[in-house]
Amino acid sequence: MSYADGVALLPRLVALYMRQSPEARVHLDAGYEPELVQKLENGELDFAILENQPTEPGIVTEVLGYKKLVFLAPDKAPYNQTLGPVPIETLPKWPMIVYEWHSGRHMVGNRHFRERYGLSLRDQNMVGCFDTHEAMVEGVKAGLGWATLPECIASRYRNEPGIVRFKVATDTMWYPVSLTWPSSNSPSDEARAFADFVRENIPEGYFANSAEAQLRS
Repeated sequence: MSYADGVALLPRLVALYMRQSPEARVHLDAGYEPELVQKLENGELDFAILENQPTEPGIVTEVLGYKKLVFLAPDKAPYNQTLGPVPIETLPKWPMIVYEWHSGRHMVGNRHFRERYGLSLRDQNMVGCFDTHEAMVEGVKAGLGWATLPECIASRYRNEPGIVRFKVATDTMWYPVSLTWPSSNSPSDEARAFADFVRENIPEGYFANSAEAQLRS
């Protein structure tokens, strides 16, 4: 499972599943997308929840829903003095904190700006690359720079002192949260039963309406 939406969803779903099916055995493994895809290909995992759609051959993808990336910044000038959406050309001038280089959402953000504006993350004024969301938030609070975080993470810090949300003059950065499995390995009946349980028990309202996400992306 991924470190953001995977961690936000699966532990609670597994606990519920185990209460309903105490004889079942479920092992959770958290990781970044390349690591999880490699484990799928090696047959070490039956399924994975990823926050991007992998392009590797032999990986089957089913989109469960859509979430968005949220812009966070220190509650200080110039970030808290913006009166409207920040122009795209302003972002490279502001220091930026990025998440682990191979994360699925990192790829989503990079692709968003590259395809629309010809901007790569390497064009940004990167001042930090952290491999935990907690470290990113602490960097923002300390005033290092701005960052994008998954909605499921950013919501934990909605009322956090020292942090503000801001908008950018661009489309909402939606990303798919996908259930993935290797096409070469047929999942066991037990694994299929758990995957079906996940599909059927995603908390209501967790994902954006898919039509809304696709229209606004």
